[in-house]
Amino acid sequence: MGTNNFHSKNTSCIYAIEPEEDTEDLIINLEDSFNQIDENRKKYNIWNFSPSRDEQLSEELKSYPATSIGNLYSSLEVEIDEEDSDQEIDIEFIPKIVSGYYAGSCLDFEGKICLNGDEYNYDEVKEIKKNYNISFTEIKKIEKEIKKGINIIEKIFRDFSSSYNKIGEFSNGEALYEKTI
Repeated sequence: MGTNNFHSKNTSCIYAIEPEEDTEDLIINLEDSFNQIDENRKKYNIWNFSPSRDEQLSEELKSYPATSIGNLYSSLEVEIDEEDSDQEIDIEFIPKIVSGYYAGSCLDFEGKICLNGDEYNYDEVKEIKKNYNISFTEIKKIEKEIKKGINIIEKIFRDFSSSYNKIGEFSNGEALYEKTI
């Protein structure tokens, strides 16, 4: 029985790292690139980065061990309803290196949103709307900030990897990949 070499859940494509790549050097280079966010505050607005290899990874699989690179985070004020004051919402992404099943590795991320002590996956904005009285405009503001964070991550990932799309999978679990342009 075969299986896919790469496990990439949240990125728009697979950001593959060659097996020869020194993981320690790659992590240092990725941390340096993410640290540029703090140095270029105008370009990245309210996003910050804190390097850490100890971040708790909720989506790690036994077959695909992962190492966190750090924590990319942002906070913004949202209006819950007309009578309530603005509430702070925290958006957090954890970029990570995920080992390939057979060889190499790939880059991926995990993300979450925190509001009033409640935690949601980054793609559960509609759940937040259901649980809180948040206007359409405020939801769009949250979605825009999430998209901005993902764009920052994927731009940095493109600089350190080769990107592929999975174009097919066989019944035995093996997969075909095509390099993106």
